Amino acid sequence: MTGKHHSHSPRSLLIPRLAFASLLLAAAPTHGQSDIPPVEPSSTLADLAKLETAYERAMDALRRTAVNILGQAAGSPGSASRLYEKAIEATSSGDFVEWKKRNADLLRSKPFQQAAQMHLRYLVLSLERGRSDRDSKHWAEPSLRYARDLAALLTGKDFRGAPGQGNELLGEPMAKSAFTQWLQIGPLLPPDATWEQVPGNLGGILEKNVRVPWRLIGDPRTDLAWQLELETGVILADADGSERAAQNFNQGIAPGLLFRRAIDRAATGQPNRAAADVLGLARRHPTHPDFPQWAAKLREMLGSKEETR
Repeated sequence: MTGKHHSHSPRSLLIPRLAFASLLLAAAPTHGQSDIPPVEPSSTLADLAKLETAYERAMDALRRTAVNILGQAAGSPGSASRLYEKAIEATSSGDFVEWKKRNADLLRSKPFQQAAQMHLRYLVLSLERGRSDRDSKHWAEPSLRYARDLAALLTGKDFRGAPGQGNELLGEPMAKSAFTQWLQIGPLLPPDATWEQVPGNLGGILEKNVRVPWRLIGDPRTDLAWQLELETGVILADADGSERAAQNFNQGIAPGLLFRRAIDRAATGQPNRAAADVLGLARRHPTHPDFPQWAAKLREMLGSKEETR
């Protein structure tokens, strides 16, 4: 295969190997030897602070470079596809020329290009979130805007009817992305605990990035995120065309989402509406597996009302 990853000279490969051998010798066991004198704390800590500052500056520079490269390519579907091709060339260990020939139609297809563009947009948003000192709620609104565009893409007829590579790209965690591996930006991404890692996981983005931070401050806009998730689910279930898919969503998935939405409504100043929502769920789906949980929650809600009288 041709490409820059095969352009190493024998000398360029020798230097890292010698350096690695030196590290091994330095770390060799010292059986029977006494310890060395202790390091001087003040000067060592001063050196460590300098090293930490240098590391932070290097990471900031890497982030700025990555945001610039990814952000420019995210400006259009075609540019996103071309950057994807470049990332594959830089990270592939196989025959890139053959890969490009085999995937020529895919790289030119509009649905795949749109998926690559969304993937890049989410990477940029994630990198910006990762460097920010701002509270997580600051990123809820940008995440909701992204989620709306993602929902529009996922429910679009052209995208749904296209080959599955676009969905595969959107379903790939950012850490495994060719873009991430090429630019080596994995350490700059926000942690999984507080940020959705999959660019195409609409429910995860709406929950982790949007509802969780808004829930912490009792923001009633959590309802917007629930509405988007429910509307998207209805469209996708209907577009599947099978009775089973529609029944699975309407009888199984949607009631669970509606119950969680009711909990958020109760927490954001709408306890009466929340109780009515849960009662409606119980009446419409009396055999749902979560019915006991609904009943217990409704009793809790009504008990709270009794106590306040």
